[in-house]
Amino acid sequence: MRPRAARGKTMRSVMMTLFICFLLCPASRLPAAETCDIAMDIPGWTADPSRETELLSAKGVKGTWTERTYRRNSDGHMVEIILMDGPGTSWWGVSGDISRSEDGPIGCGATFSTTAVCGFPAVMEEHPALGTSLVVCIDGDTTLTLETEWSDVDLESLALFFLPGENPQ
Repeated sequence: MRPRAARGKTMRSVMMTLFICFLLCPASRLPAAETCDIAMDIPGWTADPSRETELLSAKGVKGTWTERTYRRNSDGHMVEIILMDGPGTSWWGVSGDISRSEDGPIGCGATFSTTAVCGFPAVMEEHPALGTSLVVCIDGDTTLTLETEWSDVDLESLALFFLPGENPQ
């Protein structure tokens, strides 16, 4: 049997080797930001710092909720960008046959329409009192939401800045 000091050095060497392998392994560097990034600089807009919240359950962390507010420089109109990422934030899905619908007689006059933004399934909600929101399914565990109370903000065009593979700059 090796002396105790030699075993400690061996263990430290093994731990250091594993740590270096983790840093060098490409699979260890695949955060949600590579699929969808809300920390973009957008010409003509100023952004507040991002706010991130872990989504916890009894079984641990199930994802993250990241928010960022953008203000258009020309008039101060705001858009709230929300990224939900992780297995606890699964896309709720949309029936493929609904193209446009209203919230019904007991609703508040909101209309909903299904669409696609650069091939990603999406739902647009227009509410007369609250404004417009666009929810885009990036994948089964990642959802991007854009919300504004201003009718002159084109959420679909703005979403292009945040979608993977898109960069309209």
